[in-house]
Amino acid sequence: MSNSFDAACHTLVQNIGYNTLHATPTIDEKDNIKLFQVVVKTKSKLFWREPVFKPTEHQLRQLLVGEEDLNVHRDDKNPVVLNIESKSKRSVKGNFEAGNKVIVADTTAENTIHLNIAYGEVMKDKIKDTQELYDELSKRRINIDHAFVTQNLLGADNKRKSLCLITGVTYLPNGGTVHKVKDAGLEAKAKAEFQPVVAVGAGVGVASNLDLEMVLTHQTAMAYNLQELIINQKTGQIELVMKA
Repeated sequence: MSNSFDAACHTLVQNIGYNTLHATPTIDEKDNIKLFQVVVKTKSKLFWREPVFKPTEHQLRQLLVGEEDLNVHRDDKNPVVLNIESKSKRSVKGNFEAGNKVIVADTTAENTIHLNIAYGEVMKDKIKDTQELYDELSKRRINIDHAFVTQNLLGADNKRKSLCLITGVTYLPNGGTVHKVKDAGLEAKAKAEFQPVVAVGAGVGVASNLDLEMVLTHQTAMAYNLQELIINQKTGQIELVMKA
């Protein structure tokens, strides 16, 4: 069901913010999608290819000299973005289209897979003021001797890499569901029985329910916003914050 989760995240991004949001890459990485989390950006050697963004387990404060929390206010209003249900299709054709109908490559599929996705409420946790973030970071320094920084930022092998900061997280406060069906009979059955389900328990993540349904538990992070950090590799000073 991992591919179904990927499709659900990309469908949401296509619906609400294709140019500003990054879809949560995989189920395994969803727990790394948090405000002030560090993401590694790697540019492709081929100029026409999009860069790759890899969420990490590190909060930015862990990489700063002194490891103090950032003095940046969060937007506590958490406005509802939208409340939608989406029908998507996955096919061996490998095309990807914007809107409510999405076709995603699945080379192992023998036929078209239909997805019925219910997101319910979609909300956002984000920083309140970008200028406040810029002012705070201009006073802080990255610990150049930190093992993570050394491995991902310094040296000739890392010339195509840079560090980014998650400044907004789009999530499902009440969870949602993804139904996957492979033929008309199963699709009709799923539609007849389909009801949004919230998994029991306080855990954040994804739970499976039979073969046709994936339950997105409450607080599941579906997408995120980034700011790229330009770091002086000699002093560790954060010289500039720009959109990634």
